Amino acid sequence: MTDGSCLSDKQKSVISLFEQGKNLFITGGAGSGKSYLLNFLKKNYGHLGLEVTASTGIAAVNIGGSTIHSWAGIGLANLPIKQIVENIFSAKFARVRRRIRCVKALAIDEISMISSDVLEILNKVFCAVRENSAAMGGIQMLFFGDFLQLPPVNSGFCFNSKIWHDLDLQTITFEEIFRQEDKKFIKLLNNLRFGKVDENDRDALISRLKAKDETSTIRPTILSTHNVKVEKINEHELQKILHNEVIHLAEYFGSNEKIEFLKRNCIAAETLKLKVGAQVMMIKNTYQKEGVINGSLGIVRDFSPRKSYPLVEFTNGKILTISSEEWLIEKFDEEKKLVITEAGMLQVPLILAWAMTIHKSQGMTLDKISCDLAHVFSPGQAYVALSRARNFDGVFIESMNFDRIAADDDAVKFYQFK
Repeated sequence: MTDGSCLSDKQKSVISLFEQGKNLFITGGAGSGKSYLLNFLKKNYGHLGLEVTASTGIAAVNIGGSTIHSWAGIGLANLPIKQIVENIFSAKFARVRRRIRCVKALAIDEISMISSDVLEILNKVFCAVRENSAAMGGIQMLFFGDFLQLPPVNSGFCFNSKIWHDLDLQTITFEEIFRQEDKKFIKLLNNLRFGKVDENDRDALISRLKAKDETSTIRPTILSTHNVKVEKINEHELQKILHNEVIHLAEYFGSNEKIEFLKRNCIAAETLKLKVGAQVMMIKNTYQKEGVINGSLGIVRDFSPRKSYPLVEFTNGKILTISSEEWLIEKFDEEKKLVITEAGMLQVPLILAWAMTIHKSQGMTLDKISCDLAHVFSPGQAYVALSRARNFDGVFIESMNFDRIAADDDAVKFYQFK
């Protein structure tokens, strides 16, 4: 087992409750250590029957697992519950039934995007397959997420469902923020999270409106809600550079189904186009000792003679040759009693970074961001965008409408009673 000395007291308390068999809801703001703990649990308890899933494809790839929809065999969860349960008992879903019967504990990351309807469907499926009428078929459940960040696409929050209450979840709230160190910025973000922006917060945000970045040649990454806009910006900026283009094609291995899943959801590019002078972002934590982490920005300065790996100068002045790395989808094999790899992707862990979507920035710490807060279209989106930044000096706001900076009323009430 990995040494737990790196964990905070709150994180250690979660481990203790987990080992006691409790159902848990681990919550807290962005950068509070939820993902770190989930990865720790996966690494140390995966071989003991803990399965790790997520509500979205991107979150699933980030933790090396599957979506809960895929893991539980419920597809898009858009059929009548009776039909979904009947489908699970067909020959095609024998493996799904086996893993549902064998799993000891099940973690779901980004639980806020699971609607009450989907939680009800999961409950029906688990109860039927395990022939156990207890909530979620008696599986120990671990929910990770923040209801003030990402709301479900359809229907209400899962905390309103009967199953949520039947699980008798113990809530552990992570209050310490590790991503940012500036206490004023942390306070501003916490106010944003709850949709309570005071005069000091307004003044601070206005001070970053149309602010100029005089620090370096690296521009703030534009955070957008639309994928098409992001691709257009990155392609346009790359074409402006006159140097030759170097292309790195991703390599894949494993089952076709999981390879397609990686192609759709992995933040790494299937086809990575780079040039000397391109602005890029590191998307792995391989070079933490050098101060380069997931979200660090840099400029491509050259390419290595062998394999044309990019030499990148990062904002902290470090120049590193970035070689290919793996993204894996793993699962616990009930028969072999060990964690096996279902599929993998090999690619240089860089992406073009003039722009990226807010959704893909989930879980990242970014050096500099530029965002449009006048056109955010869902509660929590302004908070998600701003909380990606490492410090307030790295926040650049293009336009702003304070009426759009809101938190979901139901989610706020939920936390007020915790």
